[in-house]
Amino acid sequence: MTSSLPSRDALPPHVRELVSSLVDPACSVAFDLATWEVVVRVARSSQLLGTLAARLELAGRLDACPEPVRNHLRAAAIEARFLRHMALVETEHVARALRACSVPFALLKGASYIAADLPVASGRMLRDVDVLVPRARLAEVEAALIRAGWRADETLDAYDQRYYRAWSHQLPPMRRIDAPLEIDVHHAILPPTGRVRPDMDALWRDARTTRRGWTVPEPADQVVHAAVHLFQDSDCTSRLRDVVDIDALCRHFDATQTGFWARVTRRAELHGAMRPVGYAIEFARGWLGTPVGEAAG
Repeated sequence: MTSSLPSRDALPPHVRELVSSLVDPACSVAFDLATWEVVVRVARSSQLLGTLAARLELAGRLDACPEPVRNHLRAAAIEARFLRHMALVETEHVARALRACSVPFALLKGASYIAADLPVASGRMLRDVDVLVPRARLAEVEAALIRAGWRADETLDAYDQRYYRAWSHQLPPMRRIDAPLEIDVHHAILPPTGRVRPDMDALWRDARTTRRGWTVPEPADQVVHAAVHLFQDSDCTSRLRDVVDIDALCRHFDATQTGFWARVTRRAELHGAMRPVGYAIEFARGWLGTPVGEAAG
């Protein structure tokens, strides 16, 4: 992987202050109200306000924040806990709907972090539950979910419907009446029309079961998925949260999984994703100081 690194110093000041406070919450004690106002705005727009609140609380710094700031942070923490609970509720509903047709499913991204009780889930502002099912069973899954009360956006026209079904890696987003979270039903982690074609058979074969009983990708595949989602399946605009996710995943798995970095390299090669994974690690290391093992250096 390449040697040049993005630099936190090169970030705009308002972003740099947020990133610094995420990495080292103690630095926030030096913020005046004007700085805090910008940090809170950027954190909220980046969907990181709950994460910031969780890290400040873990570091024992939340009570030291000025009262107006503390109120925003506490509100974000409450919202994040609510969304976490609702993600688990929605997962239970999906399991119940798919049980009748015996279709296996796995959780991806934020829902998988919550299901596995990973540190990256703390304070996470979830907006949907990402579900992975076998492509061959996609029609059965859609029918089962519709029977159970989920509906796609009725404003989607014929072109949008064809786009999702012919060229995308997921069905149109679906929601139950009054449910706060959508579900995104995936059959792959990248569109089938792209240059990068992850090995979905390997992802399914090596998936893990969490202590809650849910299926999630194995640790290195979670990093690969976060990386390709950022650098292969988006325009990278306003995606600071994805880099923060990658940093948190790598720190946790490096501390808990023997040979983690070597496995990330092997899985990136397997999925044809060395370039996006390399970019992801460089941005995480450059912006957030992610400690990177030799195999990925």
